[in-house]
Amino acid sequence: MKKYNIAIAVNLVDDVLYESNKILETLDKEYGINYIKNHQPILHIALCSGLVDVDNIDFFLEKIKPILGDMSKFTLSLNGMGIFLGDEVNLHVRWLLTKNLVLLKNNIEKSLFSIWEANRKHNNQLYWLPKTSVAYRDLTYQNFNKINFDNIRIDTKCMDVKEISVIKFEENKKEEIIKILRIE
Repeated sequence: MKKYNIAIAVNLVDDVLYESNKILETLDKEYGINYIKNHQPILHIALCSGLVDVDNIDFFLEKIKPILGDMSKFTLSLNGMGIFLGDEVNLHVRWLLTKNLVLLKNNIEKSLFSIWEANRKHNNQLYWLPKTSVAYRDLTYQNFNKINFDNIRIDTKCMDVKEISVIKFEENKKEEIIKILRIE
């Protein structure tokens, strides 16, 4: 059996994706901060992630599809920019926690519980926060202090949740989208 690090994530779309990508461009051009830009094929809100031990990734995908069939599109509201200060600095777009987002996250985790070999600590509802990282790994305390935050913002206030991605990831490699699933 093959083992995959898999994340299930809500894709950013429309104006929010456009404005978030402008932030990535600004961070890259003005400050040389580009880890997220170079390693994520699409900006997203990670719902859950972990090590999956399956022979066939299609089996994994089939576990998710019924959940999305029961869901309707819903709207998320932005909650400004945020930062985590710790061993590594993380600059991110914050999202308001909604009932629909929590329901989606919990239903996906529940349907995949038997498949996750190792579940990541931050999947736990006590640690999880809906966010979209825009700077991580190459954001340091030194270059953080140089950022002009007047240029790092999103004016759009909400986004319709239209699709989720199943993303394969490995340490220090570009993430790979395995499948994009639409929410109708």
